[in-house]
Amino acid sequence: MSMPDPAEPAPATFGGRPRHYLRISIGLGLGLPAYLYGGMVVIEYLIRGEAWILGWKPVVAAIVFAALYMRLSYRWMMDLDGQLGSGSRWSLPERIVRLPERGHRPEV
Repeated sequence: MSMPDPAEPAPATFGGRPRHYLRISIGLGLGLPAYLYGGMVVIEYLIRGEAWILGWKPVVAAIVFAALYMRLSYRWMMDLDGQLGSGSRWSLPERIVRLPERGHRPEV
């Protein structure tokens, strides 16, 4: 077993705190709609020459999607981490498994 090199940085760990989840959901909630809307602008406006993509309706749709995505992704991450909800949807069913015994194996 080798000793870790002190000059090598330690791997980043994820704390799992609500503040981290909020930052991730905000980053994804702003980045994903900007990426998708930017791609649509490139396709529709720059390549096809259509100006409808620069109207108010697509911009409002992107903003509404961003807000909804941030809210839902934050709640989803908190729920998966067990920091939100009562845990009533979780189940741990008991399973009985019988493993084959070595003496009863057929010879090949």
